[in-house]
Amino acid sequence: MYHHQDWCTLSTKNLCKGSILADYVKLRGEENITFSTIAYVGDGTNDFCPSLYLRECDIVFPRCGYNLLNFIPKMEAEKGMKLAADVCPWDSGKDILERLLPCYDDPMLSNLPHPRLRSPSQRD
Repeated sequence: MYHHQDWCTLSTKNLCKGSILADYVKLRGEENITFSTIAYVGDGTNDFCPSLYLRECDIVFPRCGYNLLNFIPKMEAEKGMKLAADVCPWDSGKDILERLLPCYDDPMLSNLPHPRLRSPSQRD
C-alpha cells in the first residue's frame, strides 16, 4: 500500500501514479530543479493517469503488446482524454534510447560508443 486515494478514478485505491509523479515534479521544482523533458515508461492501464500529467515536450513510452498502448486511443475516443506528450511505443530499451538521445543537447552523449552498456567486470 503506497497511499490511500479517493480522488483518481483512473487508479486503484492504493496508488495514483499521476499524483506521485506530480508531487515529485513539484518537490524537485521547490529545489529549483526543472525537467526539460520527462520520459515515462509504462505498460498497464494504471500508467495512463501519470501520462495525462505530461506536457507536449514530454514522452510517454507504452510497451508494445501491453494494455497501455491500446488504452491511450480508447480513452481519447471514449472519454476525450488526449495526451499532450508524444506517444512512442517500444519493444526494447534500444527503442527508448534511440528516441531519447536526440533530446540531449550535449554532442558527447549522441556520439557514445557502441555498445553503450558495460559488464560490471569492466573498469574505466
